[in-house]
Amino acid sequence: MIVLADLEWIETAEEKYLTQLSALRVDAEWNVIQATDYIVNISESLFSDENHVALGGYPYDTFLHGISEEECIRQFSSWLNEGDVIWVWAKSNQKYLRWLWEKYSESKRIVIYRVGGKVRSTKPSMFGESSPHALIKTLTGTAGKEHRACDDVDVLRKLFRIVGSHSFNDGFQNDTLRGIWDG
Repeated sequence: MIVLADLEWIETAEEKYLTQLSALRVDAEWNVIQATDYIVNISESLFSDENHVALGGYPYDTFLHGISEEECIRQFSSWLNEGDVIWVWAKSNQKYLRWLWEKYSESKRIVIYRVGGKVRSTKPSMFGESSPHALIKTLTGTAGKEHRACDDVDVLRKLFRIVGSHSFNDGFQNDTLRGIWDG
């Protein structure tokens, strides 16, 4: 099945710190079958800017009660089913999730495709330079809170439903077409 995923992080000069991870398992009609959402406990020193986009507008207390980065990836790994294919919007999400996976997951097999560029090239007149949030807000009047991972994955789901990307779903069922999405 397709799993739409989004993650948010704070990046310092030394490393990245995961703050949120959310995912939706969807059917061929882009209906949610199952959802999961993780808030990661971050150091108080990383909370120097309460308006940082990676915090998604959550108050700091929310992160105090979060789980560790390692536990987040382990729980996400347990939530995934055999054969799930993860779709993320941007290359940065793809690279960081793959890095986290290699660092923490006991299962080293994961399939992650970034689909933003492919969707943009398929529907360039629809997108222009718009972000998924801006486009969904224009098309539907609402898009949730940007950089809140749980809202971001729902925006992706709505976007795929609108752009009529059933052919994307069909393509992932065919191993020969998977390579066009990778990278």
